[in-house]
Amino acid sequence: MWGFLSAVFNKIASVAVTILVAVGLVSAPLAPQSGVFEAPVAATSSQEIVQEAAISQPEKEEKSVVQTTAKTKKTEIEEKLAQTAQFLEALKKASPAPPTPSPAPSLPSGTFRLPNGALVDVNGNIIQPASQSANTASNPSSSDNYALGSTINLSRSTLTTIDFNSNLDCEALSLSSADIKKCKLYRASKGDYNWSITD
Repeated sequence: MWGFLSAVFNKIASVAVTILVAVGLVSAPLAPQSGVFEAPVAATSSQEIVQEAAISQPEKEEKSVVQTTAKTKKTEIEEKLAQTAQFLEALKKASPAPPTPSPAPSLPSGTFRLPNGALVDVNGNIIQPASQSANTASNPSSSDNYALGSTINLSRSTLTTIDFNSNLDCEALSLSSADIKKCKLYRASKGDYNWSITD
């Protein structure tokens, strides 16, 4: 398995190096310059000179093949990059701009708003009661007397307010008069009625 992974890694590395050389980010290794590493060598026979010439000819052909291969790979990569850039431009033009969210009204530090619209601090003290429109928008059924075992409709926001502020009286929760009665019934005798929670 390690041999397989090593072979895959070597292939990927050789392709990456070839691409980098083709693009021009990295230059190919160069042969040593003739003046720097040249040591005086005496040719002993004409046969050695012919062998050296024969070796240098295939190397020159190999270099030219590598150079043409690198040039073709470079042009292929440049074409693919150009196509990708065109695709990205078309995608940018086609996609709509994301909507800018409207800024939420900022609340004073350490406060939050109840579902009925009242502004409350972290201790449960009401700083600003709910607006009258929020109070009248609560449950419109305002029957004063509820028979035991009857079903009472209660909005989820009112129930959340009642449960969350269990330390406050129902009158202090900025509820409508009908919801204040339901709050008192809910807290005093929750099990005596069927509570229908509405959204």
